Amino acid sequence: MYHRAHGRPSIEDKTKSQQCLTSSEENALVKYILRMRSLGFPIRMKSVRSLASIIASRRSVMDGTIKPPSKN
Repeated sequence: MYHRAHGRPSIEDKTKSQQCLTSSEENALVKYILRMRSLGFPIRMKSVRSLASIIASRRSVMDGTIKPPSKN
Protein backbone atom coordinates (compact mmCIF):
# COMPACT_ATOMS: atom_id res chain seq x y z
CA MET A 1 0.00 0.00 0.00
CA TYR A 2 2.92 2.34 0.69
CA HIS A 3 4.14 2.20 -2.89
CA ARG A 4 0.65 2.67 -4.31
CA ALA A 5 0.11 5.69 -2.06
CA HIS A 6 3.37 7.19 -3.31
CA GLY A 7 2.59 6.89 -7.00
CA ARG A 8 3.88 3.45 -8.01
CA PRO A 9 1.48 1.91 -10.54
CA SER A 10 -0.07 -1.47 -9.88
CA ILE A 11 1.31 -4.50 -11.71
CA GLU A 12 -1.87 -4.63 -13.79
CA ASP A 13 -1.52 -0.99 -14.86
CA LYS A 14 2.17 -1.45 -15.59
CA THR A 15 1.62 -4.46 -17.85
CA LYS A 16 -1.10 -2.73 -19.90
CA SER A 17 1.52 -0.51 -21.51
CA GLN A 18 3.53 -3.60 -22.49
CA GLN A 19 0.65 -5.35 -24.29
CA CYS A 20 0.68 -5.72 -28.07
CA LEU A 21 -3.11 -6.04 -28.32
CA THR A 22 -5.97 -4.42 -26.47
CA SER A 23 -8.11 -6.73 -24.37
CA SER A 24 -10.93 -6.71 -26.96
CA GLU A 25 -8.48 -7.52 -29.77
CA GLU A 26 -6.99 -10.31 -27.68
CA ASN A 27 -10.44 -11.74 -26.92
CA ALA A 28 -11.35 -11.69 -30.62
CA LEU A 29 -8.10 -13.49 -31.48
CA VAL A 30 -8.77 -16.14 -28.82
CA LYS A 31 -12.30 -16.69 -30.16
CA TYR A 32 -10.90 -17.08 -33.67
CA ILE A 33 -8.26 -19.59 -32.51
CA LEU A 34 -10.82 -21.63 -30.58
CA ARG A 35 -13.25 -21.60 -33.49
CA MET A 36 -10.59 -22.76 -35.93
CA ARG A 37 -9.59 -25.53 -33.51
CA SER A 38 -13.20 -26.68 -33.17
CA LEU A 39 -13.44 -26.85 -36.97
CA GLY A 40 -10.36 -29.06 -37.09
CA PHE A 41 -7.84 -26.41 -38.13
CA PRO A 42 -5.59 -25.72 -35.13
CA ILE A 43 -3.52 -22.55 -35.40
CA ARG A 44 0.25 -22.81 -34.89
CA MET A 45 1.97 -20.52 -32.40
CA LYS A 46 3.95 -18.91 -35.23
CA SER A 47 0.67 -18.01 -36.92
CA VAL A 48 -0.77 -16.58 -33.71
CA ARG A 49 2.17 -14.17 -33.48
CA SER A 50 1.66 -13.18 -37.11
CA LEU A 51 -2.07 -12.62 -36.58
CA ALA A 52 -1.37 -10.51 -33.48
CA SER A 53 1.15 -8.46 -35.43
CA ILE A 54 -1.34 -7.88 -38.25
CA ILE A 55 -4.05 -6.81 -35.80
CA ALA A 56 -1.66 -4.44 -34.02
CA SER A 57 -0.36 -2.95 -37.26
CA ARG A 58 -3.88 -2.23 -38.51
CA ARG A 59 -4.68 -0.44 -35.27
CA SER A 60 -1.35 1.39 -35.28
CA VAL A 61 -2.15 3.03 -38.60
CA MET A 62 -4.48 5.26 -36.62
CA ASP A 63 -2.23 6.00 -33.64
CA GLY A 64 1.17 5.69 -35.36
CA THR A 65 2.80 3.08 -33.09
CA ILE A 66 3.61 -0.55 -33.69
CA LYS A 67 4.70 -2.86 -30.89
CA PRO A 68 5.68 -6.23 -32.32
CA PRO A 69 4.56 -9.21 -30.26
CA SER A 70 7.20 -11.00 -28.21
CA LYS A 71 7.68 -14.74 -27.88
CA ASN A 72 5.91 -14.81 -24.50
